[in-house]
This record gives sequence, C-alpha cells and structure tokens, in this order.
Amino acid sequence: MRPYVRFSKLDIVGVVVQSPRVNPRDSVLPPKPAKPKPTPTVTVTANPSATATSPAANRS
Repeated sequence: MRPYVRFSKLDIVGVVVQSPRVNPRDSVLPPKPAKPKPTPTVTVTANPSATATSPAANRS
C-alpha cells in the first residue's frame, strides 16, 4: 500500500475541540413561546354536619 496525493482534489478536515455554548441551529428557529401559567382553581367540598338528619326522619 502506497499513500498518494491528488492535488486536483480539495480535502477539508475539521477537528472539534469544544462544543458550542449554544446550539447554532436554534438561531434559525422562531423563539419558543412562553409556557402558559396555570390558572388557580377553587375546589369547594361540603362537610357533613354532626346534626344532620335523614329525610325519612322528617316525614313523621
């Protein structure tokens, strides 16, 4: 096997030594929309009282 050089071809070799701080592909995208804030909901629970009577007791 014998190495050879072909001067009519252009070869490019790149070496990555450190990753970029930001993703360069993100620069062509529109900005991300803001996350929607959840609306607070109010939940009302009925607490049975100790003096509650049944409907059958009221008929007499």
